Amino acid sequence: MTKQDKRSPAFEDTDKMPFGKYKGEPLADIPASYLQWMREALVESGFHINPKPEIFAKEPQWKKEKYMLYNYIWNSQDALQIELGEK
Repeated sequence: MTKQDKRSPAFEDTDKMPFGKYKGEPLADIPASYLQWMREALVESGFHINPKPEIFAKEPQWKKEKYMLYNYIWNSQDALQIELGEK
């Protein structure tokens, strides 16, 4: 993935999972299979479409976290596919 393909705002590997089964764990330590499952759940909930910055700024924190998590997973696809044996 090239730099221009990256999405933001996004969490980083050292950020902690904000909710769910792995809440509080560093994102880099969460199994790829769980992150792929989470990605599908976020897509079904509509969190795969980035709102415009002025709209994002007004969103409640829980919504911001979901957008940022989706973007983190998107940005991590190459590493996740390797971990899952798909590459």
